[in-house]
Amino acid sequence: LQPTQSLGTPWDRELFNRNTAAEYLNTMAVIYLRLGWPAAAEEALQRATLADRQFPEARYDLAVVAASNALLGPSSKDESARRAWLQRSRRLLFDAIVLDPAFREAHSLYAALDALDGNCDEAQTRLRDLAASHAHRLYPVDTGIGDMLAASIKRRRHITDLPEALTPEFQL
Repeated sequence: LQPTQSLGTPWDRELFNRNTAAEYLNTMAVIYLRLGWPAAAEEALQRATLADRQFPEARYDLAVVAASNALLGPSSKDESARRAWLQRSRRLLFDAIVLDPAFREAHSLYAALDALDGNCDEAQTRLRDLAASHAHRLYPVDTGIGDMLAASIKRRRHITDLPEALTPEFQL
């Protein structure tokens, strides 16, 4: 039903439909994780990041899944697999931060990964910079006229309940 509800030029409709599909897939991934279905969440997030390459929440959520696999999943016992998952998580977090520099949760998880790698000074610097920042999140125009409208309709969901092992406080 949704694709028939989009308006504008064919290019506008295609973009809107793709972005809406990415937001839907990302929301489903958040739900899948809450239900304890990490494989389904990872698949949905892979599809979301392919559908909308400018979607920082999907990249952040996929980074959470990757870091969780590294620290809490079966890969946690295999050092090379663990490192690969953590490296993937870092790349995704970097992308999310580039797309939205005020995405505080992405900075926080990046700091946790810094601390996990033994870079505690970098982690603490990142957290201090984050605490001093007054930047506001960015939202695309197609979700409304600004972050207040987008936030009110909850179009941009992301994982908010992190395992304790993924918090900077635990790693520092």
